[in-house]
Amino acid sequence: MMTNTSPRSLVWSMTLVLLLTRPTSPIDLPSGPYSQQPPIVIWFHAVKVHPVGALQAALASGIPNHVMISFMHRLDADWQASPEALKAIEHVQQAKVALIWCRSLWPYYHNGQIGLRTLMDPQYYVNEIRALQAEGQAMKADYVAFDLEPYGRSPLKGLFKGQGAFTSQELAAIRRAVQQAIEQAGQVDFVLPAGSPRRDHPYNILSGLGRLRICQGTYYNNPLARRIPYDYEIFGAHVSGQKWRFVKPDREYFTVQDLFDRSQIWSNRRGLFIYSTGADSPKVAEDLKQYSKSLLARSYANR
Repeated sequence: MMTNTSPRSLVWSMTLVLLLTRPTSPIDLPSGPYSQQPPIVIWFHAVKVHPVGALQAALASGIPNHVMISFMHRLDADWQASPEALKAIEHVQQAKVALIWCRSLWPYYHNGQIGLRTLMDPQYYVNEIRALQAEGQAMKADYVAFDLEPYGRSPLKGLFKGQGAFTSQELAAIRRAVQQAIEQAGQVDFVLPAGSPRRDHPYNILSGLGRLRICQGTYYNNPLARRIPYDYEIFGAHVSGQKWRFVKPDREYFTVQDLFDRSQIWSNRRGLFIYSTGADSPKVAEDLKQYSKSLLARSYANR
């Protein structure tokens, strides 16, 4: 039995039924109250991590109306030369759901002179925004996104993940660079993460590069872990095929059943971002299929 009780949660449940029974098309980005707009439901697919079979199963469920296909930085991987990327793009476009093309903002390996000064360089952001927009246009993506987290051998990992604080002067310089870049090249559509609990972390500034910010601080099925001190539009959820705990005892993953039967925990946001690990994604996708069948059965039974 569904446990949603708030009016908005019921609206979201009804909207999910509509997603399953009507053709979908890309949703306009928000300009009014969230409650008056259909939810964005994003399935996350990393090109080199998630099996394409899981993507197909998630699409078959009818629940995601957006898919974020994430690839490394453009200097590390050419999407046009990647069979995995091309196949994922093809599946999403054939399913007629919205394609979000996501790139890492920072190179994994071809790092050049990347460092603290890069964060303060508006031209770096302008170049990355324009390159991402060009890729999106070339593949006919509906939206584009940046992943702000440094990976691989990026020298920024030590800066972003260390315990040292950025000075107020450094943060001000980063903020000026981001503002100048947006004035020249505009914002991308989505960005993740939306911020950091640390007030002195550059994520809280860099997230301004995107119009819709995806929160990773909401990943765990624990109300205490979801006390987020920064703004965001998209509720991120780490979804697993089972309720197992990650690193800390209070960080339990969501299951598909948890996430949708208790949609009141996220339905006041613009949408939902469904993240799973590569190994776990086939089970999560299958759970989505089973949930959609159950939801439709309940809907028809109530007619």
